[in-house]
Amino acid sequence: MKRFLWILILIVPVSVINGCYYDVEEELYPATGAVCDTSNVTYTLTVKPILDQNCNVCHSNASQQGSVILDSYADVAAQASSGKLMGAITHDPQFSAMPQGGAMLNDCNILKIGKWVQEGSPNN
Repeated sequence: MKRFLWILILIVPVSVINGCYYDVEEELYPATGAVCDTSNVTYTLTVKPILDQNCNVCHSNASQQGSVILDSYADVAAQASSGKLMGAITHDPQFSAMPQGGAMLNDCNILKIGKWVQEGSPNN
């Protein structure tokens, strides 16, 4: 009987401690990544910086590759209204995938540009 009590004394606390080990919400449900905020997308503060960083190395007045220039609002709006901008950045098979030979823009940047195009590509 004493042996049984000792076993209980040793096993019960260990099982209680181990049972609570994974009761941390962050460990049970890890974050899947940052949320993409598309609530206030503008050309000047959102779209232009994405294009400057990812597209204008090849598509500026200085380089003019592929006869596509994305330096100004008018240039970008023309590409957006024709569907070429979204087709290229989403790697739609009907368009030349951009960046050519490179990885697609991240999902958040595509969502932001898509939101701007969906809103009529305003000059804001």
